[in-house]
Amino acid sequence: MDRLFKEHANAVRRYLCRVVAAPEVAQELTQEAFARVYLSNRISTIDSPRHFLFRTARNLALNYLVRQRTVTFEHLEDRPGFEINDEAPSAERWVSAREELELVRTAIAELPPKCRQVFLLLRIQGLSIQEVAHEMRLSDTMVRKYAARALDHCQTRLGHLRS
Repeated sequence: MDRLFKEHANAVRRYLCRVVAAPEVAQELTQEAFARVYLSNRISTIDSPRHFLFRTARNLALNYLVRQRTVTFEHLEDRPGFEINDEAPSAERWVSAREELELVRTAIAELPPKCRQVFLLLRIQGLSIQEVAHEMRLSDTMVRKYAARALDHCQTRLGHLRS
């Protein structure tokens, strides 16, 4: 666990800072993520502790963002014309979004292994090109080439979604 912390604490904190846009909150969520991973007692049985850590951190960040958007009724002011708009997606939009997500997953799964790993590290885990190059033992140029190839593939496969 100590090694996991030393290797990934800064990357987790940077990722969370981009998600929640508040450095102090990101720091707290980073600590919470490591605590939860430690307390889960699953760290020795999972294939990718780093992935488990980032998923835990992402879930904590999403929970935080949801709590930030929650408004209690006692703070709402009674003003003429004040209306509560339901911003929740419709059932059709929800199903459509799930279908689009599945298409994205399929497009990513079609990528060659190194290309897919570069894409996931850059886009999902939020690492920099230099961090990916270091982690995968590739040159920055190769990371850029793999990233461009992945983006081209995904744009080609998912181009119809923009229409």
